[in-house]
Amino acid sequence: MLWTPLGCTRRAPKGYTQSTPLPAVSTKTSHTPVTLPNMHTHLHDYADQLGVTITHATLLEQGKEADYNHATRTIRIDPRLPPTHYLWALAHELGHAHYGHTTNTPRNEHKADKHALTLLINPSDYITAETEADGNPEHTAALLGIPLHALYLYQQRLTQNRADSG
Repeated sequence: MLWTPLGCTRRAPKGYTQSTPLPAVSTKTSHTPVTLPNMHTHLHDYADQLGVTITHATLLEQGKEADYNHATRTIRIDPRLPPTHYLWALAHELGHAHYGHTTNTPRNEHKADKHALTLLINPSDYITAETEADGNPEHTAALLGIPLHALYLYQQRLTQNRADSG
């Protein structure tokens, strides 16, 4: 399916300001503290490395937060998403771009989710956040700057990894 991207590129989503008081977290690759606006920049830089263009489009009415078109190497994302959902959707679509997915299959969705988790969660930050949150999932997710469902996916992955290694 081909489409024309709508909106402009490289605009921060609604709710982002440089002064937004959010907890510092680290990216998996650099261990440098980043705020959610900086994570937004980090993901856009990663998109540039992949040769992917990010555009904003009104997608929520279509039942979507974002999508990826491999033929045009373009991610469309709804800028009205809350900041943590915006980052998750962007990281997930970057997973599709990373793997070159051209179709939406359960396997491709799973791989894109796993890739998003590696982009957004540093294992040591997860341990710190879970400890600081005293095991409260909502607080842990907030400290990591991710949606709650992404935290649950990460915890499922940890459980699966333990089962596979034990």
